[in-house]
Amino acid sequence: MRNVSFLLFAALALLLFPVTGPPTEASATGCDPTHEGVKCIRDDATGGDCTLIGSWDLVTKTCTLTQDVAGGRWGIQIDEDEITLDGNGHSVTGIVGWGVEGVGIYHGWESYEVGVSNVTVKNLNIEGFDYGILVLHSSNSTVDGSIISEVAVGIELGFSTGNTVRNNAVSNSAYQGIALGLSSNNTVIGNMISNNWYGLYLFSGSLNNLIINNTISNNSGDGILLDYSNSNQIYNNNFIGNYVQARDDNGAGNVFNLAAPTGGNYWSDWTSPDSNHDGFVDNPFNFGGGTDYLPRVRPAGPTAWRLPFGVREQWRFTCGPHPWSGCGTLAGTFSALDFAPPDRVSCYDDHGARISPPPVSDGRVLPVAEGCVDSVGEDVSDPYYSCVEVDHGRGWHTRYCHLATESLTVGQHVYPWTLLGYASCRLPPGGGATGAHVHFALEYEPGTPQPCPQPTPHATPVPIAGAITLCGWEIEPTPNAGGRLLRGTGSEQESASVNQTASCVGANGPTLLDAAVSILQGHTEDIVIFVPGLVTVLTPLIAWGDSTVNAWLTAPDGTIIDPSTAGVFHTKGGSFEYYEIASPQSGNWTLHVYGADVPSEGEDVSVIVSSKLAAPVGGIADLPDVSVSSSSNYVPPAALAAVALLALTAGAWYARRRGLR
Repeated sequence: MRNVSFLLFAALALLLFPVTGPPTEASATGCDPTHEGVKCIRDDATGGDCTLIGSWDLVTKTCTLTQDVAGGRWGIQIDEDEITLDGNGHSVTGIVGWGVEGVGIYHGWESYEVGVSNVTVKNLNIEGFDYGILVLHSSNSTVDGSIISEVAVGIELGFSTGNTVRNNAVSNSAYQGIALGLSSNNTVIGNMISNNWYGLYLFSGSLNNLIINNTISNNSGDGILLDYSNSNQIYNNNFIGNYVQARDDNGAGNVFNLAAPTGGNYWSDWTSPDSNHDGFVDNPFNFGGGTDYLPRVRPAGPTAWRLPFGVREQWRFTCGPHPWSGCGTLAGTFSALDFAPPDRVSCYDDHGARISPPPVSDGRVLPVAEGCVDSVGEDVSDPYYSCVEVDHGRGWHTRYCHLATESLTVGQHVYPWTLLGYASCRLPPGGGATGAHVHFALEYEPGTPQPCPQPTPHATPVPIAGAITLCGWEIEPTPNAGGRLLRGTGSEQESASVNQTASCVGANGPTLLDAAVSILQGHTEDIVIFVPGLVTVLTPLIAWGDSTVNAWLTAPDGTIIDPSTAGVFHTKGGSFEYYEIASPQSGNWTLHVYGADVPSEGEDVSVIVSSKLAAPVGGIADLPDVSVSSSSNYVPPAALAAVALLALTAGAWYARRRGLR
C-alpha cells in the first residue's frame, strides 16, 4: 500500500515541486503573505522585521534576537540569501503545538521552486510547532547549536543539497527528530537526538549524505530509518537505547562503517566480545537491511582533544585509568588519568609528614578543549576548591582535581590556553596525593549541544579508555587499574613521560607554522606564513614566559589585523596571545611579534599557526574509501539521482508533506 500511495501522488508532486538544482544566484522567495504574524527577515535597512525582535547588522546581514518570540502559529521566515539568524539563546514558541502546520524557523516554502541559500540559523530554543526548523530548496546553509523540543518534526531538509546540521539538541518530537527528504550531499554532525519517534529519517531518494558523530538515544521507534535512500555514510555515531536501533529499507550502497581505525558506530545492545582489544566488537552488527562490520565497543567520543598541559611540555603519566576513589582501587568507573608536572613536588616532608599548607607546583593545567566552567570546588567541604569541571558540549565533561585554582567563575568560557590552575597536593573530599599532579577525568551526560551560557554540572563518570584520544595518545586499560598510552607505534607505561606536540594546540587543519623565536626589548620579529586557498580559519597562537609581548598580522593585501580589527576573535593573557581570523586571504601573511617588556637577554617566544580547512567539495565522494559496504550492489550516484526523480520517491515526499504519514 505504501508504494501505491507514492504513485498516486507522484504526478501532482512533480507539478507542485519541480526538481531543480541548487540556486546559482541570489533570489528572494518573498515571505508568505498567508502566514499571519510571521516575522520576515530580509536584506534591507531594518532587516525586514528584524528590528522588531532584535538587532540588525547590515554589513554582515545578521539578525540577532534580543527577546523571545512567542504566541504565533508562524515564527520567523528568512527571505534572502546569505542571512544569519542568531537566536542568542532566545526562544521561538508556537501556540498551537504540532497538530496544525505551523513552523518555527523556515526558509523556502512549498509553493516556491527555489529557496534561499548560504543561510545560517543558530543558537535558538524552539518548541510548539509542527516543524521546528524547515529548510526547502536550499544549498550551503547551516543549522547550528539550537535546542528543539515538543514539535512534530525537529529539523527537516527537503530538496536541499550541501547543507550542514550540527550541534543541535532535538528531543520529544512526535515524528522525526531530524529528517532529510530528496536531499543530497548534506552533513548531519554532532547532534543530540533523543526521545522522538524516529531519531533520524532519510527518505525519498536522499543521496550521499554524511551522518557522523551524533548521539541518537531513547527514540520510541527507529534510531535511524533510511527509506528509499542510497549511498549515505553513517559512522562514529552513538545509538543508545532506541526501540529499533536502525533500519535500511529499499536502499543501496549505504555504508555504516569505514576501515579501522575509524570503524563504525556504537550500538548499546552490541558491545562485546572484543577478544583482540582493538576497540571493535568481534562480530558485525546486523539490522534490518544493513550491517555495521566494525561496531564500536565504547561510545564514540572526541578525537581532537589535547593533553591538559602546555605545548612542548613533558609530564609524567603516573596512574590510570582509575576510578574517582584513586589509583590502585578496582571499585568504580575507570574514568581518570593522573599526570605529574616536570618539577616533581612531593606532598610529604623528609619525616613522612604531610606538608601543610599543601605544596603547589609550577605545572600549569589547561583545558583539553574549549568549553564552559561547570563548577569550581567539589562542594563546601572542599576548602581549597581544588576541582574544576568543564562542559565541552554534546554531553562531554572533563574534571581536573588537585589544583591550586585561578580566579574561575561558573559559566566562564575557557579555551585550551586558559589557565585552570596549578597541579598541587591540594585534596578534594576523599582524595589523596603523594606528589603534586592533576587528576583528569572524563564524564558524560546527554544535554545541550553547546556548553555556554548554561553549563550542566556533575555529569556521570564514564570509562576513559577507548572513548577519547589526547593529542593522539590512545588510552589502553589493564585489569589492575593501570594502563598504557599509545601513539603510533610507541607506547608509554605508567611513570613514563608524555609530550604535547604543537599540532594538538590549534585548529583541526594543518599546522602552517611551528617555530620558536627570541625577541629582544623594543624589537619586532617579522615571520612570514603562507596560507593556502582551502583555509577557512587562521589561528595564530603566540606564547611566552613572564614578559610583555605584543603581536599583530599583515594580510597579503596589506591589511593590518590587530586586537581592534572588527570581525576577528582575539584574546590575550599574561603569557599568550591568540587570534581567530575567518576566511583569510590566501598568500603570504606576516606575523609581527614585538618585545614590549622583556629581559635584556631576550624572551623565547613560541609561535604556532594552525588552520581549519574547507569541507570536501562534492560531499562524501571525497572522503576516505569505505572498507566494506552494507549492500552488495553499488548504484552510481548519477543513476540514483535519476531514480530520485521518479514519481515513486517524489510522491512519497509530497504525500508526507500533506500529512499522510
